[in-house]
Amino acid sequence: MNDKREFKVPDLSDSVTDISFISFDLPINKNKVDIVTENIFQITKNLKSCDEMTNLSKEYGNKKGKYIGKVLLKKLPNYFIEEIKKLNLYQPSKPIIADDGIYVTMICDNNKKLNQEYAIKEMIKNNIRTRSTKTLRERYLLDLNRKALIDVRI
Repeated sequence: MNDKREFKVPDLSDSVTDISFISFDLPINKNKVDIVTENIFQITKNLKSCDEMTNLSKEYGNKKGKYIGKVLLKKLPNYFIEEIKKLNLYQPSKPIIADDGIYVTMICDNNKKLNQEYAIKEMIKNNIRTRSTKTLRERYLLDLNRKALIDVRI
């Protein structure tokens, strides 16, 4: 009876990453995507830090590039996840062609303890959001049922 209850906390540190990116517009002529992608690769291949990437995004690209910070990988599109998993710290990715542009990403920090903390906070936020949404949904359904019952009686 003197045993303490222990909670097993899953290791979520690999589900979070700290990233920065540069965004480029897609060329109007789809035949030039390969040429533009090669130019982007030449521009970004020598980047060594996220600060350099942020500064480069002010000169090149469509000015949407920036340091994002911590992000849950599952919230990113699959083509970003696949490319990010291949990267080492401070290594720019190959240009990623998406529907809305061409992106180059970089992992800025890999602190497993902070990543774990962030992932748990996000998990708790999602649980609270889901619970409150469910409660509101049930409350609104009850209100609708009451109003429908009153309307039928009148």
